[in-house]
Amino acid sequence: MYSVPIVFRGAGGAAARVAAQHSQCLENWMANVPGLKVVMPSNPADAKGLLKASIRDDDPVIFIENEICYGDIAEVPDGEYVIPLGKAEIKRAGKDVTLVSYSRMVSFALAAADELAKQGIDAEVIDLRTIKPLDEATVLASIAKTNRAVMIEEGWRFAGIGAEVSARIMEKGFDDLDAPVLRVCSLDAPPGRRTVWYSRSSKLAGSVRGAASRPRIRFARSVQPSLTRSSAGNSPADMLAAKLSSQRSCQPGAAMPANQSGSIGWLSRPSTDEGVRWKTYRSRQARGRCGHARTEATP
Repeated sequence: MYSVPIVFRGAGGAAARVAAQHSQCLENWMANVPGLKVVMPSNPADAKGLLKASIRDDDPVIFIENEICYGDIAEVPDGEYVIPLGKAEIKRAGKDVTLVSYSRMVSFALAAADELAKQGIDAEVIDLRTIKPLDEATVLASIAKTNRAVMIEEGWRFAGIGAEVSARIMEKGFDDLDAPVLRVCSLDAPPGRRTVWYSRSSKLAGSVRGAASRPRIRFARSVQPSLTRSSAGNSPADMLAAKLSSQRSCQPGAAMPANQSGSIGWLSRPSTDEGVRWKTYRSRQARGRCGHARTEATP
């Protein structure tokens, strides 16, 4: 194991959107290389603290600065100021939806959060600061509070940073989600005037509002301790197949009874096999619509 303390510093981002030769978001290329660390500050203060940490790091660091951010003017702490790599920052606290972004897009996320606040939606904004290593703990903790996530990036959708963040949220924070993760990215084309989606914060706020206004949906499961062959001779596989078939037969709009508390509706389909019991939990907003159940069975 060798140390390679070197920093590659350069400009990136869609910049003025002057086609593929000059305006590119290639941070996902760099992050895909094992051993490389990728840092993308969003403001002058972070640029100072993260650059100091990068220079002192024992691993190779790709330090990418958005070209448009070179014109930003802001206060920078005097003296020794170091921001640890791999630590995200909550730029704005909120309780309704989590906006995850980095580099220049953080300013657009903050502007969109201000627009949403006027509509009664309290958005939390997270600046990743370091793409790799990724501070997933901060992101997951925020989603556990807001139950909704929107990933905002300047790059393209396919195999982008948002794809990695969304995958980690799905893998480790799925139970906290009330709606699918929304990704806001550039169009799949070289950067140009027709591919700009973030020219106005109101457009971004409109996309986020769609995710924040979706009905809350909760999924749960109830499984018996064991799944055995029934008296009719059906195998566990046959029993699961029958249950899946009955679940698919549920049509959208089918009525769902409320439980005794009146706050959660659940769906349980009667069957002759006693090994598996299926439930789909829904909140008040989603009651009356049929959904899918997450299932497990223990052999």
